[in-house]
Amino acid sequence: MQKKLKYKFSLMLGKSFSESEAFRHYQEYAISVPYYQQQSLNQFTTTLKYFVMQPLSNAVPNHLSLLDTTKVKKVVFSSFKKSWDGKGFIIRFFNPTCKKIEDGGEVISHHGSIRWSFTNMEETINENDVYQENTIQLGMFKPKEIKTIYVQFA
Repeated sequence: MQKKLKYKFSLMLGKSFSESEAFRHYQEYAISVPYYQQQSLNQFTTTLKYFVMQPLSNAVPNHLSLLDTTKVKKVVFSSFKKSWDGKGFIIRFFNPTCKKIEDGGEVISHHGSIRWSFTNMEETINENDVYQENTIQLGMFKPKEIKTIYVQFA
């Protein structure tokens, strides 16, 4: 070796193995959440509208969160993004195991009733399967299944 190298790693020990717990541990350990501050810059001379900040010094209270995922069971959060139509958001969860999960738990809205529907990766919504509630029941997950959910806040 030509220079000194530094490594950062994590080790989980336990009596049993859970794929979903391993993914959650990885997400907490390895994925940093970016914080941005919106800036009003001259976009002609400076095309960068946001810049990354240091993490917040205090935790954000739960009542300011859009959704509560503390009751999600055995499945793993994958992504949260703005929908292609620009009217709502897309949330994805997946089953990392080779076994069927009977109940993936629920996602709860902190802002009252939301309009939501399971959708596909193309975000096609069947209006007959749209719900207006404050709780999303994730239901059963097949082995390795990804569920995509369209959410629209009132």
